[in-house]
Amino acid sequence: MKTRREVRAVIFDEKNSEKKILLIKRWRIYYPPSWRLVKGGIKKNETEEQALKREIYEELGLENCHILDKLGESQYYVGGQKCIISSYAVRVNSSKPIKYDPREVCAYHWFTPDEAIRKLMLDDERKSVRLLE
Repeated sequence: MKTRREVRAVIFDEKNSEKKILLIKRWRIYYPPSWRLVKGGIKKNETEEQALKREIYEELGLENCHILDKLGESQYYVGGQKCIISSYAVRVNSSKPIKYDPREVCAYHWFTPDEAIRKLMLDDERKSVRLLE
């Protein structure tokens, strides 16, 4: 069975003792757009951290992100392929402008952790946000 490695970012900032989580609304082919965490595949000869920074830059135009901790790993199967996702806590400066790629992202918003958990459509992504708290 073929295996695909992916990375996912729980992007956050904390100001005045208030933590905010950045979610993106992704385009979907058959469904309405949904709130998600930044996620993408790891390219050949790329480390997880390099892939994470690349995905954050490609989808949001953010540089100078600080990868803090690996929150865990999960897996799922799709089309006869095993996908392994490594989730990371990533701190960014929320005052920096976001320039999202409109081919992949149709909106973004900073949410409190509780709001983010309610907005996310996938249990696995909600679990990653809970691990950040």
